[in-house]
Amino acid sequence: MNKILRIFDSQIKEINVNERSVVALISTSAWDRQDEVLLPEGADLKNYRKNPVVMWAHDYGRPPIGKAAWIKTTDEGILAKTIFAKSEFADEVFNLYKDGFMKAFSVGFIPKEHMVGDGEKKPRRTYTEWEVIEYSAVPVPANPEALMMACQKGVISEVIKKDVESFK
Repeated sequence: MNKILRIFDSQIKEINVNERSVVALISTSAWDRQDEVLLPEGADLKNYRKNPVVMWAHDYGRPPIGKAAWIKTTDEGILAKTIFAKSEFADEVFNLYKDGFMKAFSVGFIPKEHMVGDGEKKPRRTYTEWEVIEYSAVPVPANPEALMMACQKGVISEVIKKDVESFK
């Protein structure tokens, strides 16, 4: 099967400046702009853990900007800790997360099994089994609900929440 990319406006859980790391939900079961859902419990992380690269915008022509120190499935979704590489570009990307300019990650995956829906009451496609091949730092999310979920759960600051509300 072909590789698919799914962008998710992440829920940042923690930023550690000394370690140059970000802990974030990189995927949830939320319905996205492509009218699809990735079920976190269907994620196969086995091969990804052998080469836990974090890319910039799925650009495989560039070196990774980081690595996943760990990645796991939780009740909320796929949670990962990204440690950014010591390079000028990775520094820039880390600072964009740290300063609140970026909040999104995108999962690159190979679908294994899915259910078809009507696109109205149920998503057009729900991936029940899928293999994670990488995840990327990205500036534009596919999941428009995720940031609001983060605000409602108190994951992000009131300052960022006010910025989000100004876009309504």
